[in-house]
Amino acid sequence: MVWGFDKGKKNTPEVFDVGHETNKMNELQRTFIASTLDAFSFLEKEYGYQRLPPIDNSAEDFRDANLIIRYIGYSIAIEIEWGYSAAAIVVAFTELLDGEFPQTRVFWGNSLGKARAIDIYTLVELNGGKTTDFLLGDISLVSFSKVKNREKIIQSKMEPILQNLKDLCVKYASEVIGGDLSIFPSAMLYQQNKIEKRVF
Repeated sequence: MVWGFDKGKKNTPEVFDVGHETNKMNELQRTFIASTLDAFSFLEKEYGYQRLPPIDNSAEDFRDANLIIRYIGYSIAIEIEWGYSAAAIVVAFTELLDGEFPQTRVFWGNSLGKARAIDIYTLVELNGGKTTDFLLGDISLVSFSKVKNREKIIQSKMEPILQNLKDLCVKYASEVIGGDLSIFPSAMLYQQNKIEKRVF
């Protein structure tokens, strides 16, 4: 453990040193971490990002549990997140506030002073790609059969999934990775329109 979290509090994330997390995580979680560090090592080598220790959010409610690898740059943070209940792995880009990761962030619409965030799915679709470009397909589909199918893919193809996400980030998010946030307003509006169409 590298940060002093209070283990007595519920919904408190645990942060592990790479190489010392093995006693607390299962094999698939360790594979996620290793595959992520391998695929996204270019963020440190080519862009100067700082990688933080893995964050294991073992929430009381399984629907909120996830495992996150976070990289901090000069103007944005990049997170590779595995949400267990939805069987979804996604890359999110969040603008930093005064150089720090924000307490709250907004992925669509008007941020109203809060930190803005977008994900790789939005960037791919906004630039002419499709959800079929992703090995996990459309992670917004959360029916029982879709989630179970993604679980099977994750169990058998964790490394290719992370490599696929890395390749899509290089192809569609290189400017964002480099610190250019100019696409954030249009990406957030695009995401809002998608949500409104789905709801109404």
